[in-house]
Amino acid sequence: MKNFSFLNMIEENNKSTKIFIFVYLFLSILAAILAFSLVFFHTGNNKNAQAKQPTLIVEKEIQIGVILPMSGSLSNWGRTIKDGIDLALEKTQKPFKIHLQDSGCDPQKAKLAAKQLLEQEHVKIIIGPACVTEVAAIADIVNQQHAIMFSTGLLDNSVFGLTSNIINLSTEISTEVDFILKHLTLNEKSHIAVVSSANYFGKEYTRSIKELAPKYGIDVVLVDETPIDAIDFSSEIKDIRGKKIDALFIQQSEVGTIEFLKQLKKSPYHFDIYTSSGIENQSMLEGYQDLLEGVLFTAPYNVNEGSEEKIALEKSYNRLTDAKRVPSATTFAVYDGILLLDSALKKCSEMDVPCIKQEFVNLGKHAGMSGEMLFHPDGSNTRPFGIKQIHNGFFEWKVQDITNQNITP
Repeated sequence: MKNFSFLNMIEENNKSTKIFIFVYLFLSILAAILAFSLVFFHTGNNKNAQAKQPTLIVEKEIQIGVILPMSGSLSNWGRTIKDGIDLALEKTQKPFKIHLQDSGCDPQKAKLAAKQLLEQEHVKIIIGPACVTEVAAIADIVNQQHAIMFSTGLLDNSVFGLTSNIINLSTEISTEVDFILKHLTLNEKSHIAVVSSANYFGKEYTRSIKELAPKYGIDVVLVDETPIDAIDFSSEIKDIRGKKIDALFIQQSEVGTIEFLKQLKKSPYHFDIYTSSGIENQSMLEGYQDLLEGVLFTAPYNVNEGSEEKIALEKSYNRLTDAKRVPSATTFAVYDGILLLDSALKKCSEMDVPCIKQEFVNLGKHAGMSGEMLFHPDGSNTRPFGIKQIHNGFFEWKVQDITNQNITP
């Protein structure tokens, strides 16, 4: 009996051990299956999550070449143009990278700058140059590289025959001259003398005045051309005093203008003095306010002058420059140009020059912070002009917009 019970006990223990082993194995397998399932589920979710995450696209920077007179006698003007670019870049939607070259308004330096930008750095879009001689100098390189330039200064009409790859953000000398002559006629000034520098810029003013004067019944009684670096104007002033005129147009460098007025104002005269929009430069007033008093000049008329947006932009300019510079008309022309380029590049590749140009032409009459502009198929730009006068150290409007004043030439 005892032996039987002991054997039964051993047998029961063996059964318990087997059951324990079976349960242990079962639970181990179940745990392994569960662990595998969790790993698989987690991995699958990660893959789905990764698949659902949006891909971050970094937009390629638009490469822009800039050729400006950052040194020399026109450096202040050059800096105000660069300020306009910097202000606009705060507003653009596309990312731009600027490659700046200083030309000093020298055609040869402009050529070297254009070669560097177009051939070495492979940009297709150039802002500038600022001077008409530079634009003419780099036209061939722009054509060869299938690029486009957005000129920033007054141009003569012949430039548009040198290249079709151009948009003028300013306007043409002939347009400005037309407004001067219209103003003279409206004010019954019919006899004019011209004293201009014998450079490309001065010659174009003289040519335009002589060509357009008959349209308004104006007699050009005297034309004197002087070297660009002239400081002795005694001969020209003697010629002027020997003629019966009621208006004098002078186109000289900043230094030349001051020296001419010093010598002219030594004796009384009885005619109005006119010059171009380039005189609207704060540096001209510093130290020469009395000499410049009463001088009249053409200025682009800005339909947005005094608007909240323009006032805000002027405050931004003061912030940008620490109020050390006064913006020029070109500052706002270039500001508008950059924003219009940004808009064009939403539809056009930076390499598609014809598309970019067509976007500007398609705008029709457009008003920006620089006023109204109308881009033509050849790249020229019509802007309305008014007449300003230097009075008590300020550039004051005399006639804000000559465009709609009736006249029968």
